[in-house]
Amino acid sequence: MARPEKAAIVEGLRSNLDGAAGLVLADYRGITAQQMTALRRRARDTGAKFQVVKNTLFRRAVEGIDAEPLAEQLTGPLAVAFGFGDPVELIRLMADLGKEYPSLEIRSGFVDRRIVEPTAVLTMAKLPGRQDLLASVVGSLQAPIYGLVSTLGGVVRNLVYTLHAVKEQKQSG
Repeated sequence: MARPEKAAIVEGLRSNLDGAAGLVLADYRGITAQQMTALRRRARDTGAKFQVVKNTLFRRAVEGIDAEPLAEQLTGPLAVAFGFGDPVELIRLMADLGKEYPSLEIRSGFVDRRIVEPTAVLTMAKLPGRQDLLASVVGSLQAPIYGLVSTLGGVVRNLVYTLHAVKEQKQSG
């Protein structure tokens, strides 16, 4: 590969690193070309990017940025999954793909400028996603308000029933 091509690949990797909310490194030995195409398609469908990288080029891409500690993880054939949305969704996708393709071995992750060990990646895959957490918070905030409205509505309803009963009593008596 010519030097300008390598520079373009490094620049593309650095661009992906800058825009990614998280990434996962995985060993892809034993994955067929057809399976790799399916992996890329599934990643693309969830807003992620899955690509095989040369260790030397990836090492150059992480030099001088927050992801530089990843350089120590670069041994053997590696693929990297860049997640551009919710990092938990990327991790969940990679954990699912690891179950579907047992030869895809998660090596490490990088979330919030920290290296995440493979066991922690699998633990994070069990966490609820960002949208689920936001829905839970909104539900928690909404519950007391709903209770207050229900209580106030009950007071008004009881007043109406009492007034109706007084009216009925005056009409009959």
